[in-house]
Amino acid sequence: MARTVHGDETIANELSFVPKDLATTSHVTSKDIFHYSYLLVLLVCKAFSTPTLLESTESLVLVQNGEVNLSKKKAVSTYVERNTQMVLNCSEKDMGFAVWKRVALPSGKKYELLLYSVLIERKFTEILLENASLGNKGSLIVPHADLNHEGLYYCLHGDGISDDVSVYNVTVFGHRRKSGLQKEVSKEEEEMPMVFPKAPTKDDAKNTKERDIEGEILRNTTLSFSTSLYNNMRLAAAVKVSICAY
Repeated sequence: MARTVHGDETIANELSFVPKDLATTSHVTSKDIFHYSYLLVLLVCKAFSTPTLLESTESLVLVQNGEVNLSKKKAVSTYVERNTQMVLNCSEKDMGFAVWKRVALPSGKKYELLLYSVLIERKFTEILLENASLGNKGSLIVPHADLNHEGLYYCLHGDGISDDVSVYNVTVFGHRRKSGLQKEVSKEEEEMPMVFPKAPTKDDAKNTKERDIEGEILRNTTLSFSTSLYNNMRLAAAVKVSICAY
């Protein structure tokens, strides 16, 4: 059977049973398991006459009909700030199941399965992306987006009768990690009070004038010494040239 939001639909063409001891094995043949839904189908094997010791009377298999042709779908450009929450919506409608994947990975894989979920009757969700979670209506939630979360994402969603795909091209922006040479401001430095300069007094002005006079004398002395040293160097150079000329 194929499970839909409207109930289970029979898709088996041939059914056979092989009893062995206390167990019975069934073999099912179906010509087209995607008769009701083209992209996804939830197959159900259900037993109607079962011993009471069984924990479950049915088993489920979620099947995808090959890879999705994303060239026919327009990707929504999505920009997420680094270290903030990333939320990618799967569908605005209620759904029966959802599958999230990421394609074109740097590792060379064609795609990466992130999570899959069944949301009708026996609900279950399997999450393979670290720290991710499933949100409302099949949305994918990553609490702290990082640079390795960039890429092309798509969500297959359906209700067993109809299905569709949503595509997102995710770019993560923001500051990169600080290098070891950058100084981090401590809490004490942040809380340090600001110190404003005091207005100058008469004594300050007098001291400043005396320092200016001392500085002028020092500059003149240095200039004279530098000029004398330069003249001596010229004289030594002239003597050296004249010696080399003989």
